[in-house]
Amino acid sequence: MPAGAVVVVLLLNGLQIALPGPAFLHEGRVWVPLRAVLEAAGFQVSWDAERDLLTAEKTGWVARIDAARARVEAGGETQPMDAPPRRVDGALLVPAGTLRHLLFGVDWEPDHRTLRLVTARFGGAGLQIRRLLDRPLEYLGTQVTVAGECGGPAGSAGRTPDAIAWVLRDAYAAITCHSPVVGGEVGWNPRYGLRVEVSGRVGMSADGAVHIEITSAKELSGASAVACELATDRAVYGAGVPIIVELYVCNPTAQVIDLGAARRAGLSVVDTGNRVLWEQWVSLPQTLQPGEEVEYAFVWEPPDERGAGPDGARECVLEMQSSADLWAVRRWFRIGGQPPQAGRVAQDG
Repeated sequence: MPAGAVVVVLLLNGLQIALPGPAFLHEGRVWVPLRAVLEAAGFQVSWDAERDLLTAEKTGWVARIDAARARVEAGGETQPMDAPPRRVDGALLVPAGTLRHLLFGVDWEPDHRTLRLVTARFGGAGLQIRRLLDRPLEYLGTQVTVAGECGGPAGSAGRTPDAIAWVLRDAYAAITCHSPVVGGEVGWNPRYGLRVEVSGRVGMSADGAVHIEITSAKELSGASAVACELATDRAVYGAGVPIIVELYVCNPTAQVIDLGAARRAGLSVVDTGNRVLWEQWVSLPQTLQPGEEVEYAFVWEPPDERGAGPDGARECVLEMQSSADLWAVRRWFRIGGQPPQAGRVAQDG
């Protein structure tokens, strides 16, 4: 690394990945090893040494990273990088913002020195919610397709004479959707927990809030349709208090769902220093009948140690991982620092 650089945590879809060297922060810019990130995200990568050209392909979508000219060619467009690539110990590193041109959602958390990358869905929705929220002006007025879970009414703006407002969320972010009301009737009912793929035009309210004006909605099928919800029994825990972790799995569709190889899912608790504090593997049923619900509960006794927050508090996140299309909204909670609050917690995304 260059002198004065600081190592940062890099998470891809919430998980750490193997890297030839660390991502780092240098002179206000985060640098990432490009090839390792692309391969971890499932791209086929090739390198043309004569032209300093890296080609990445995934299910027919192709991008070319021209290191010599510091630009990205993808989707029929050429985009400049905000700084020329650099090599560190033989690995090609690019500014983190370059990944936005490669269909990644990019979220930099400077307080935690953490770079969170989220991959776009290929073969399903073409755009992640996080990517849309990262660059709203780029998509304002355009037609987009996004997949996620119906998360209930959008606050007090649940319904107007022309539309109902509801929340579409995935594991990392949430956005408000407006479904049209015609003749007093809603054409499609966004039932809570339903996994869907929606298309619509990106709009922005007077206060700058981004939303999608829905033109079509398609309910997902198979493992992609399974609704999973994570919860803890409190939002804030006192030191030494056991934590109850819950996983709820439901088939909200009218069809039998065969999970097959997707049956195995992992739960984990990670702190803001990216330390995995607790892990638990769960074997789900082979099949889920229409409307069937399954509940899992575990007790975790966290280590008695101070965190980096005020009064020694530790911020933690409960996450779910799966080898297939199973996912759940991440849940944040705190250990120490404030008086404990009772009551099961399953926050909106």
